[in-house]
Amino acid sequence: MKHSDQGDSIDPLSRLSTEDLSRFPSENPNPVLRIDSSGMLIYANNASRILLDEWKLEFDQPAPLLLREAALSSLREARSMEIDVPHKTRVYAFSIAPIVESGYANLYGRDITKRVRTEESIRQALLERETLIRELYHRTKNNMNIISSMISLSASYSEDENLMRLSQEIENKITSMSLVHQMLYESKNLSSIDLDGYIQKLARLLLKSYQNGENTIVMSFDLVHIAVPIDLAIPCGLVLNELFTNSLKHAFPKGEKGTIAISLSFLEAENEIELMYSDDGIGLPHNYDVRSQSTLGMQTIFLIIEHQLGGTIAFDKRGERGLRCSIRFKRIIHPTLEDLR
Repeated sequence: MKHSDQGDSIDPLSRLSTEDLSRFPSENPNPVLRIDSSGMLIYANNASRILLDEWKLEFDQPAPLLLREAALSSLREARSMEIDVPHKTRVYAFSIAPIVESGYANLYGRDITKRVRTEESIRQALLERETLIRELYHRTKNNMNIISSMISLSASYSEDENLMRLSQEIENKITSMSLVHQMLYESKNLSSIDLDGYIQKLARLLLKSYQNGENTIVMSFDLVHIAVPIDLAIPCGLVLNELFTNSLKHAFPKGEKGTIAISLSFLEAENEIELMYSDDGIGLPHNYDVRSQSTLGMQTIFLIIEHQLGGTIAFDKRGERGLRCSIRFKRIIHPTLEDLR
């Protein structure tokens, strides 16, 4: 028996008669329409009958405006188009194929009502989820503010300066965390906040809490825009709080004037965020080893940067005066739906 090779294969459509081919549109279970270059409906298969009856439309009459405009546009531009057509409780998607040389466009419809309803249910569920998350951020922020107020109120009944100082430091820690939730609540993106904006807001809040109306310290910012998730923003805030506390308590004695500078940059090659903090205060004593200090503040800084964020931190003097702190850590990015596709 002789077998035909691929070059001798026969097109399956060639086996069908012209009569068979002519029945394809009429046997299609989905609507098939034809609109000519004047916008008239010149063909509709049986599956289209329910639409035509509800449109009160017959052949050689102007097609519905939405379909007519889409078909004529497709013919003018000689390109295929897609259009969704709502119809009572149903939604149909029509694929428009222009036959320019013949002066008409074929419209192939399919019922997408189930898909549209599913998408709407998903959108509604996401909206409800977003509302719940915003409410959670809002309540978390309010609860933190209540705790801070209770600490402040309790400390106000004491004349112990150490207790009052400690309560102020605790309040500032709470503020650094509360601000993150406030910014997330106000943000369009519920999963991340702008680290640059957060740093500026937090710095000004901390400065205000320590200066008590005095304007002896000037802030300087050099920040690039970087969006980070909540589990990175809060540790950064706590570290900045400790650095600010150290500067405002020790770097500028007797109300000396000075400057605190913060820079933020993204090192793309290493996928790292670099945070530089410095002041021009009195600096560190000679042979002072920051890492060996047993203070809670310094221990907190090293613990957060090196263990929680897996980053690096280095302190150095700025000549005869001042202190500089260089912090680096990997940028944490949660994948989006687009990334997962």
